Amino acid sequence: MGVSSEFAAREPAGRALRFSADANKHTSQPSETEVTRRPFATFFRDATGLRNPYQYQARLATDRRLPDILGVPTGCGKTAAAILAWAWRRLECPSADIRTETPRRLVYCLPMRALVEQVHEEVITWFANLGWVDGHPSTTAPYRPDWDADQVPVFRLMGGEEAVDWERHPEREAVLVGTQDMLLSRALNRGYAMKPYRWPMAFGLVNVDAMWILDEVQLMGVGRTTSLQLHQFRRAPQHLRRESLWMSATIGTVSPSKDDQRRTQTAPEWMRTPEYGARDVDVLGLGDADRERLSNVLDGAKRVERPSITVEDTSLPTKLIHCASEGRLVLVIVNRVVRAQQLFRSIRDVCATDQGHPEILLLHSRFRPRERAAAVGHLRADVPPRGRIVISTQVLEAGVELDADVLVTEICPWPSFVQRLGRLNRRGRREGVVHVLDVPVEEPDGGWPLKKAARKKAKVEARNKAALPYEWSVLEEARTRVRRLRDDASISSIERVDKTAPYCFSVEGPVLRQHHLDDFFDTDPDLSGGHLDVSRFVRGDSMDLDVSMIWRALEEIDPADTPIPHPDEICKVPITSLRQMGSDQKGWLLGLQRSRRQSGAWREIGLSDRAIRPGDTVMLDIAVGGYDDQLGWVGHEGSRPSCWVATVDGHRVWVRSDGSTDDDIDARIDRWASLKGDRRSWARDWMELSPHLFAAELEARKLGEELVPELADRLATAGRWHDVGKALERDGADGAFLPFQRMLRDTGSPEPPHPRDAICYAKSNGSGGSCGFRHEVASTLAYLTARDADDLVAWLVMAHHGKARMTPMPWNDNRMDDVAGVRDGDRVPAVVMSLVGRDGMCALDPGLLLPARSHPGWQGRAVRLLGQYGPQFLAYLEALVRVADWRASR
Repeated sequence: MGVSSEFAAREPAGRALRFSADANKHTSQPSETEVTRRPFATFFRDATGLRNPYQYQARLATDRRLPDILGVPTGCGKTAAAILAWAWRRLECPSADIRTETPRRLVYCLPMRALVEQVHEEVITWFANLGWVDGHPSTTAPYRPDWDADQVPVFRLMGGEEAVDWERHPEREAVLVGTQDMLLSRALNRGYAMKPYRWPMAFGLVNVDAMWILDEVQLMGVGRTTSLQLHQFRRAPQHLRRESLWMSATIGTVSPSKDDQRRTQTAPEWMRTPEYGARDVDVLGLGDADRERLSNVLDGAKRVERPSITVEDTSLPTKLIHCASEGRLVLVIVNRVVRAQQLFRSIRDVCATDQGHPEILLLHSRFRPRERAAAVGHLRADVPPRGRIVISTQVLEAGVELDADVLVTEICPWPSFVQRLGRLNRRGRREGVVHVLDVPVEEPDGGWPLKKAARKKAKVEARNKAALPYEWSVLEEARTRVRRLRDDASISSIERVDKTAPYCFSVEGPVLRQHHLDDFFDTDPDLSGGHLDVSRFVRGDSMDLDVSMIWRALEEIDPADTPIPHPDEICKVPITSLRQMGSDQKGWLLGLQRSRRQSGAWREIGLSDRAIRPGDTVMLDIAVGGYDDQLGWVGHEGSRPSCWVATVDGHRVWVRSDGSTDDDIDARIDRWASLKGDRRSWARDWMELSPHLFAAELEARKLGEELVPELADRLATAGRWHDVGKALERDGADGAFLPFQRMLRDTGSPEPPHPRDAICYAKSNGSGGSCGFRHEVASTLAYLTARDADDLVAWLVMAHHGKARMTPMPWNDNRMDDVAGVRDGDRVPAVVMSLVGRDGMCALDPGLLLPARSHPGWQGRAVRLLGQYGPQFLAYLEALVRVADWRASR
């Protein structure tokens, strides 16, 4: 059947179907004549403002091959070493081979949010000094990555703070700094706090052409194991391979000998996963020259005392206040948020009547960024003359630039203890003192049982409860090692203890296997609208998996009209703690379109509802409470934040409980439409179909020529075909019509000369609406009608929006021929088929996606592609076509 008289496609004048591979080709590697490449020592000085790098830092940058492990004590500059080594190797190394082999994207993975904030700020500082970013942490305006202004933009990914633009230029260098939750979930195709249709793009880009630096791996648990398995599952051309560097101050390896910074050894126990195995690995550490330069840090005095009290002892607040007198910084690190909050209350009560009391700060992971930033600002300021007491949990035990005079710590696993010591007398310029407290073991209600067996069992249970979030046996081992230190906890003394009895990590499970990753490749929802969960491979089977909480004054506004959450108002809350607020309490869950039938807005839900999952965003009414500005998340009624986000005159602002407001958060607010679709594939203006197809072909070819030349033709073909289905024609009660074109005209606004009669469009200047089918399924069926159809091209056409991939679902259960709204009798007009080199009208047959003697089914094709390319590289190719579509939509 021919095209209806309503619409037709029009080819632009002078259009050439094939384009030169060199046309407008972007390359982030300037020509040799354009760049004066600095030696690494000069590059390092320019970035940091410090003197020459340590020898291990120089070797990390200049050795032909990167080591597998960087094992350097805390305070010795391993963060700068790793990041600046990547930057120099990728952009300024004289060796073209090393520049080519160094991945474009740096993925810096950390176990805790506090570390992400610090590393992100350090990278921006170094790159600003190099002139690579337009901004600096010392300025009042916050840094915002900008592909147009920055040579190497720096993105931050952590809970409640999704960097939405980092995928835009896969052919350019970029740095991603994030928590293991945000990064590993993306590496497993289940990106937390992302819409499912975006998962494959991030999955491909963080696993291909990416250099992973995994810092403080001793704190990552099962995430450490997952990173090793992902490294082994990498499949991509050599110049796009994923590389990995694991590093820590307490990594559980044999230290390199003093006369050689680098050595080869059998992989330590924690690396011996099923795929990685007991192979030889390269370890880089400190040599003699570095040890001499760092002698103050390595030998700095840290005296150990072991008082026989716990953090719950009533005398402790007074002792801490005394320790902080005369301007000293006292750091207290406990193992649980509840104990940190209780100690803060106790000290605050003691100081209530003392005008000259020390400054008291509380920091843990259950604060909103707004309050946490205020506390960190105080922490970075000079210690006041009356002293300062900082009470914290694990968030300050690693990576934070803090130099305390006195450290009070609960007993904790040995690696964590070593990290906490790194916050004491960090520069080795005086004597520091560490007080090691035991964890409080609570006697059960009613006392200990009288019978011996029952008493023994009760004590074991009490000890296990007191040890949380660790195990009692792990704390026992740490107690033994602390005793071996005697009264000297310097880094040199710790190394002697570890040399006598090396500390061994083990492989922590569950262990990711290839069949798990293949399953995670499928992002289509199941019958319940859900997806396979990856949390056990990110943080293990811990009960404290987080959701993002915000508070709003819902008595004054309909939840549907509340503004989009702002990162500064989001508090990370354990999902178990949220559920304990009571089954009668209600909240609102932010939907991220788990299925086609769900909308992307708030829906009311009980706080104990199992539909709330890790990574979800939940909104509470201010009246429900659960949060205190000084204590953070408390999880009970009676406490409420003193300010919240609201809309005033179309802007998001902070509103205080007295009704006053702070400055605007934003100049404008994006509405919920941004949650419902891929707005980067939208256009602001009307765009005809034919120039869009040709532009997408050109952009896909350009990306292919630069990144995967051997597949450039197939990428270009996918770009040419990707939106052909937007011209789908079907018969209706009033004759033939084009549903997608009708939708564009219904939702768009006339903008002369558009919309033209008898012209097919790819975009309008509106948004929203439904045409009753997925156009990419129609495009794929049109492409598959050719006998020489290529499976890879078909996949890239189908998956270019991420909404129809492995299992396109029927939209009309009453029609056996329905696939995502496309059905028998639908066709693509001849005038549109001519744009892709085909003659005549194309009848669409949904049966082509089912297995038959003449052709494999769609899932069979997908499985064959997975076997040929691997899930990560196949998703990477999807990302390239989607970026080409974005660029062709501008």
